[in-house]
Amino acid sequence: PPDIVSIHIMPLLQNKNPEVRFWALKLLSRLDPGKYLSEISKLAKDPSDEVRSAVCECIGNSGMKTGFEKLSESLKDKSWLVRSSAVKAVSELLGDDCIPKIMDLLGDNSLSVLAAVKEVLVVHIDAAMPYIEKIYAGNDRMAKMICVEAVEESKRDKVK
Repeated sequence: PPDIVSIHIMPLLQNKNPEVRFWALKLLSRLDPGKYLSEISKLAKDPSDEVRSAVCECIGNSGMKTGFEKLSESLKDKSWLVRSSAVKAVSELLGDDCIPKIMDLLGDNSLSVLAAVKEVLVVHIDAAMPYIEKIYAGNDRMAKMICVEAVEESKRDKVK
């Protein structure tokens, strides 16, 4: 059944209405986005922040590491919504290997992006520790605070 549904959703990616494109991507991300990665990736430059954010989710859910290039671009997007979605998608796609890719975003000016980075650090705390130690040695107080919170939350999660 997902293939039948996906076939009918794909034309909606070309719809003029960004809300239609957004919901089509949200549905595809729950089905088999890897199968349509090239078509989905074309929307990474969509004018709608929400559509570009949904593209990140699809790529993250695809499991196809070839999608990382688009996510890498999305980590630098002008929209905080897209950057925070890209952080989560990179984590989903690369696992522990995502840490060096997202650490620069500890200097982001969006609290939502910083929260996404912290969430990923908590999940991948063992892989993140060498990078966190470098942050501790630096001068960025906000980055240090986020790293401290990530370490504390990861300890709480391990106790549960």
